[in-house]
Amino acid sequence: MPSRITRRARWPKQRKPFAIQRFVTPGEGFPEASYADRNKEPRILCGYIQLLWTEGKTMMPIFDREAGLVGWFDGYHLFDLNMNWVAFLDNGNLFSSNTLAWLGPFHQGSFLDTSGKPVGWLEGSNPTGTLKPLKPLEPLRPLKPLKPLKPFKPLKPLKPLQPLGGWSDLEWEDWIKD
Repeated sequence: MPSRITRRARWPKQRKPFAIQRFVTPGEGFPEASYADRNKEPRILCGYIQLLWTEGKTMMPIFDREAGLVGWFDGYHLFDLNMNWVAFLDNGNLFSSNTLAWLGPFHQGSFLDTSGKPVGWLEGSNPTGTLKPLKPLEPLRPLKPLKPLKPFKPLKPLKPLQPLGGWSDLEWEDWIKD
């Protein structure tokens, strides 16, 4: 889901500000004068400062097996319905923001448990499972993101078909508390 990101900045000794505009998708690369930090947060170098690209992140709704809204995902962080930060994505795996416990992988728009079965899915994707994944190393805790504005409630999608291998035995709330 592309979003437009615009930043205004000034180079030293330059009077007119310039704007950088780009259509991006979560996880996509950025221009030459930028990099992604260890938390996969895109940063751009502007003169003597670095700017964290937080504007324009699209909050994508997360649905459970019954197609009920259970949270929001900005491409890196998971938020509950009250917009509290509950988990983060690191190298394709989801970790609890409180305990750093491994929740499972993120695969093709599906949030999987540690056995590879879907617990939730993003709007516009089909829930899919995988074989049992290997447990990754514990990541470093990222900085707590700013609390985003609550997006409008999306239309309820149709209940998805049963994924190959079935749904996880865990409900969303139990999975996110692990």
